[in-house]
Amino acid sequence: MISILRLLLFFAITMGYDAFFRNALKMNRRLTWVFTFSFITLILHLGSLVGEMLETVYAISVVGCLLSLYHLWNIWKKRIKFRKLDYIAIGMMLYLLLFGVTLWNSPILHYDNFTHWATIVKFFHINNALPTQYDTIISYYTYPVGSSLFIYFFTTIVGFSEGSMLVGQFFLIASCLYAMFGALRDERRVLMVAMVFASFAVFNTFNVAIRLNNLLVDFLLPVLALAAIAGCFAYRNRFWMMSLHTAVILGMLSIVKVSGLFFAFLALVVYIACMIRLIIRRRAGLKAFVMMLFTVLASFLPFIIWQKHVSNNFPDAASAKHAVSMTDLRQILSGHVAGVPEKIINLFVKSIFDINSLSTQGIIILNLILLVAFIIIGIRLKHIKNVLVTWLFIDISIVTYYISILLMYLTAMPTDEALELAGFERYASSMVIFAFGYLVMALAWEMDKSLYEQTISQRNAKSYKSLWNKRLYQYATLGLTVYAVGMLLSENNSIVFNNNQETNKVSKELHKLTGNNMNSTKKRILVVTADKEHVDSFFVQYASRYYLWDVNVDARENFVSADKEFLDLMKSYNDNATSYYLWNENIEARDDFNFTDKDFIALLKTYDEVVILDDHYTFNALTKKLFGRTYAPGVYKTSDILSGKG
Repeated sequence: MISILRLLLFFAITMGYDAFFRNALKMNRRLTWVFTFSFITLILHLGSLVGEMLETVYAISVVGCLLSLYHLWNIWKKRIKFRKLDYIAIGMMLYLLLFGVTLWNSPILHYDNFTHWATIVKFFHINNALPTQYDTIISYYTYPVGSSLFIYFFTTIVGFSEGSMLVGQFFLIASCLYAMFGALRDERRVLMVAMVFASFAVFNTFNVAIRLNNLLVDFLLPVLALAAIAGCFAYRNRFWMMSLHTAVILGMLSIVKVSGLFFAFLALVVYIACMIRLIIRRRAGLKAFVMMLFTVLASFLPFIIWQKHVSNNFPDAASAKHAVSMTDLRQILSGHVAGVPEKIINLFVKSIFDINSLSTQGIIILNLILLVAFIIIGIRLKHIKNVLVTWLFIDISIVTYYISILLMYLTAMPTDEALELAGFERYASSMVIFAFGYLVMALAWEMDKSLYEQTISQRNAKSYKSLWNKRLYQYATLGLTVYAVGMLLSENNSIVFNNNQETNKVSKELHKLTGNNMNSTKKRILVVTADKEHVDSFFVQYASRYYLWDVNVDARENFVSADKEFLDLMKSYNDNATSYYLWNENIEARDDFNFTDKDFIALLKTYDEVVILDDHYTFNALTKKLFGRTYAPGVYKTSDILSGKG
């Protein structure tokens, strides 16, 4: 009940801004939600940089509540009309409800949630400040904190939990998707609306590598860019509003992740093309040109400010993981690609031409759709120019993006990860999602311009060239609607199924046993598990550090070592006993507990508590032999184990 009330408070706050932007600034109602969320994030970004993160949340909340009260006052005084929900809004609410309930009850599972995305939000909640060089939590110095700040804002209001973090990011994604309806010429044409809804299902298909139940931003990046482009369609004749919308959305996009700059660049290409169109048609003059230059600068200003913050506070940022190596870049540009770079390039080329790759299949489908559209809309209906421009823009964008991620593997990715093309499928899928989204908006626009009745105000149920055309329109609409509903339900069921998989037992068991600790502690904790795969991949360590906050955690499975090696290991822990930052560099994981009796007792004495995740055979064999009992999964004091208690 408390969660529902706090969720209503969040909507009360954000609806105040939404109503203000819609009524006072006359913004498109489909675009105001993403504008509101982006605006709030940018304000919070500035507040965090000056060390007033929590105070900024309070200020934003107070102003939002006042704006909501002012909006209700205007409705009561009949100064503005109460806007009823239309079928698009109802459809989005059902979409929010379907996935919102599922995500609220979902755990975070993906490895990268524990290495960065969920961890940074939790850090915000504990410290109400950005991390510094001395907070060993942050190893990705090049990652801005845009989406994390919005999730922090959301969870500060509704309450912090894994589910609330997922819902917070989902609301941000949904606001971007809702903005796509702003690109429609006539919202009463149900076929075009069904196309947009169906595109959501397509997005989920290519987002399968991470799905919605993760805080990774590979889906958020392209849909933010699509939301910016939707503003170019909606405000095509209002250069002031188009510029404001573009600057705010792309400003937000620029501080989500560095790779988001590429998508911001694509959105700016569309924005600049629309502005040049207005200038050529003399609907705008010098003011529009100046505004265009200002918008381009403003779009990257938040990122520039963040980079200044990083350079001032993180002296080692240049050597951080995923930081670009300028030396490697210069060698590649000069043509020196022998050795490891050559292997990476060969593997990359092989991957992009692999017909079994989901992203490659998506690109093929995209071009087939464009070919059909070119034949029907371009040649038959004589709209060749616009369809051809769309085709060229999409394919050039894809090629350029693939070149950029290849350069990332060559210059910014650790060699072992680059040789495996780590994350390739989800990086590539981001581009496919962007391309599909842009294609849907552009085709919906061209299809609307190809309808028999072009005067929007005169369209009705009889506005068709023939009965056959009307039936084709109706069947296509029904087919897209059924596809969208079916695929979205399937995606929701897949998330539920994925949450219950045995492969996710480690993180769920940790959460179950330890809870989500938000307090700092100096206790030394040993995590016991027989899951060799997750220990070797460091998943257990990162997940343990997340749940057992601010603790020196050692996830172990193998303790086969000589006496000297073991004593050196113990000494290293004693030497660092006063260091209890989240990321302790001295933590290591081993395979099992093949210890001598003496070494096993010595090991246990170096810890305050033991967290047992499963019925570990070797560990229990030793405790049975030495202390006369075995231990089921749970949290135990080391002193109790040594004395044979439970």
